Amino acid sequence: MNIEFFLLIYVILIIIMVICEVWILSNDVDRYLRISYRSLKSICEDFCKKEKMCSSEDLVHEINRFYHEYIQEMPQLKKLYPNIVVWIDAVIFRIDSGSKKASVLKQYTYNLKAARDILELENPFNKCEKYQQGILFDIEKLKTSENEIMVQNIISRTEEEFLRLSGDIKKNNRLNVVSIAIGVIGIIVSILMAIIKF
Repeated sequence: MNIEFFLLIYVILIIIMVICEVWILSNDVDRYLRISYRSLKSICEDFCKKEKMCSSEDLVHEINRFYHEYIQEMPQLKKLYPNIVVWIDAVIFRIDSGSKKASVLKQYTYNLKAARDILELENPFNKCEKYQQGILFDIEKLKTSENEIMVQNIISRTEEEFLRLSGDIKKNNRLNVVSIAIGVIGIIVSILMAIIKF
């Protein structure tokens, strides 16, 4: 095995590693949201045809049901959008920012925002993980008329800390994957170097 062949394999491995890292670090949000746009359009159309004024409560129920069916069919969605409020917020953001694919929902923006507001009232700590939400709900139960401000401050600071912790965990997971990929490439290069020496 000559040096040119080794360098060719090495360059190919580096290119593969870079492509793998980009693929791992990029989240395929658009694929999941495209399905969401079509489905939400269908749900909104059905409700607006049945009633002259769309009932927000019924729409919330139907959207909630769709979200739970969606995460059963595609569990990867749960990693990107851990709860329904985060998911519907992402959809609304894309509608408001003028995304071409989300424009099919433009006429239902008001209905989706009303549904999101109801869902947000039901899940006030929606940005946090499920177990973190339980802790925050327990702290909220300690609230009385005398200590309301103090408990609210504790809840706010705890929620911020939970969000920071979750962000650090996600960042560390990505870095671990990248480190493993670099380690594997290093092992392959070492094996190739050993083969060249013999």
